Amino acid sequence: KVTIREAGNSGTPNHIFCMLSSAAVGHGASIFLKTSTSNTNNRYGARIRAIRNDNNNAAADLAFSLENTGATAVAEVVRFTSDGSVGIGTTAPSSPLTIKSSSTSSADSALSIQGNSNTNIIARIAEKSTDGARFHMYDGGVEKIAFYTDGTDNHISAGSVGIGTTAPQGRLDINTEAAEAVSYTHLRAHE
Repeated sequence: KVTIREAGNSGTPNHIFCMLSSAAVGHGASIFLKTSTSNTNNRYGARIRAIRNDNNNAAADLAFSLENTGATAVAEVVRFTSDGSVGIGTTAPSSPLTIKSSSTSSADSALSIQGNSNTNIIARIAEKSTDGARFHMYDGGVEKIAFYTDGTDNHISAGSVGIGTTAPQGRLDINTEAAEAVSYTHLRAHE
């Protein structure tokens, strides 16, 4: 049921009021934006939905759904929960911002940050393998740093690395206190 009110309980002079007759948890009112002339299954477009998530009248989530790539269903892509959390790719965010990985082997499966002046990626955080992580940093669109939780191909391919110093004097500079012992398991030098 949709009502366009001139004045209402919210105090807003003009607003659209949508209400679903079912009061069950998991249901709510929706606004559907069609991108097709087809009347099949209320699909082919985007949906904004308020979802009741508790038996009290105040708790509701806000979900945004889009027609999937295969044009076979409307799938939820972003959810704002009543406690202020945001879920991307998940209906149950477990932190203020939760991004669900879309792949277990792709560097671009989760979060990418682009540079301000172009579309080059400057950092990526993603899933490496089942429940494993990867972190990449780029310069000019070229990967320079990569760390993987499974230890595969961790590298820093530009600049110097300092441990215990902010001004490394060589490719690897380990600055220790005089009383500290440093142990090397494998050190390789190239000319």
